[in-house]
Amino acid sequence: MTHHPMYCSPNHREPLKKNKDCQRDTTYLQGILEDMVYQNGVDFYITGHLHNYERDAPIYRNVTIQSEIDKKNYYKNPQAPIHIVSGAAGNDHEHNDPLSPTPSLWNNFYSLEYGSGRMIIYNSTHALWE
Repeated sequence: MTHHPMYCSPNHREPLKKNKDCQRDTTYLQGILEDMVYQNGVDFYITGHLHNYERDAPIYRNVTIQSEIDKKNYYKNPQAPIHIVSGAAGNDHEHNDPLSPTPSLWNNFYSLEYGSGRMIIYNSTHALWE
């Protein structure tokens, strides 16, 4: 878990200055952390910072990496981290950040709804994220 996401969907219609969280900052974190996270077999990379919810497919170096079983809401033996932004609790301005009208190809789901996440670790091979 970290505060800033390594992957999130930028609004490709906006200039880079407005997309710093999901373009400039994510590229910076990818350069520092991504190889280490991937090489150590991390299954989930869970962050906040953005005030919305986004769940992505397993990703490494901006490419979706296929799992043994690969479905939109089910992965068996993912070969790269599944990135989750779980910041949909709002912020001190009582609103969530807007969603990108141009989500990334590896985006599986995203929402502006207020919410929280729960992970259940069943054993060393099975986990459930709700």
